[in-house]
Amino acid sequence: MADAPFTLSRLRRFFVCAALTIVSLAAHPQSPALSAEAKSGGDARLPADSTSRPLICPQPIHVALYDIVPFFDPEHDTGIDRDVITALQERTHCQFDLVFESRVRIWKMLTNGALDMTVSGIATPERREFADFVPYYRARNVLIMTATVPPPATPEAFLANNEMKLGVVKSYVHGPGWDEWISKLRNSGRVIEIADTRELFRQLDLGHVQAIPVWQPVSAAMSKRYPTQHRLILLPWFKNQPEVEYCLVLSKGRVTPELRKLIAENMAAMRKDDSLRKIYRRYLNDEDTGLMLLP
Repeated sequence: MADAPFTLSRLRRFFVCAALTIVSLAAHPQSPALSAEAKSGGDARLPADSTSRPLICPQPIHVALYDIVPFFDPEHDTGIDRDVITALQERTHCQFDLVFESRVRIWKMLTNGALDMTVSGIATPERREFADFVPYYRARNVLIMTATVPPPATPEAFLANNEMKLGVVKSYVHGPGWDEWISKLRNSGRVIEIADTRELFRQLDLGHVQAIPVWQPVSAAMSKRYPTQHRLILLPWFKNQPEVEYCLVLSKGRVTPELRKLIAENMAAMRKDDSLRKIYRRYLNDEDTGLMLLP
């Protein structure tokens, strides 16, 4: 019986240590996945070694992602843009904190100087006033319609049919040819602005809009992830127009010129050593991967 107090004391210490370990792990998770807080607008921190972080980026870089499969799927925390940011962190040793937001709010935050960076953005003269753009892939839009209505042969034929409405994601820029055509439809009250790409497909399937313009790599991935009840028709309009370059968007007011240069150099290296192609191929077939690569 003389050993009993010693055994109980050791047992108490064991349970105290175990409890402290559990608390510590809960407070410092190692998974890079977006947390529930980040999915609703909070931050998710990619794990980085702060001791090796260069002086050029002493503070975390806040990056906004948005819902557009296969570039980012918030339900599964996967996608091309997610992987690009992870690869960029590994190369620069900077820390990137991720937030999930709507596209409308992202551009508002960038315009107001409340966000460091976003992904898959198109440069315009107005946007260049407050941000730098680093291209990393190119894509074309296609017009998607359901087989419930006969597709018009040309963009002009669509314009001439006053019964047809177009759905677009609010704040999207679509590129040469497309933007001018959409502007004509908007002037006649035939453009319906929708919050995100997922809802865009839903409104098309319900017949509330008759057509939607979507990047070519997105059309197959979105229709696979969110099946529609009607068969989809793809119309490759404005093929004579140049492809659109999609970029990392870096705030001039919040990201230093030195850090913007570092990010641009590392993105160029990822293009040169085929790292970007390998990322694209995880989510796309060979043909679409090839179409995305910049020359």
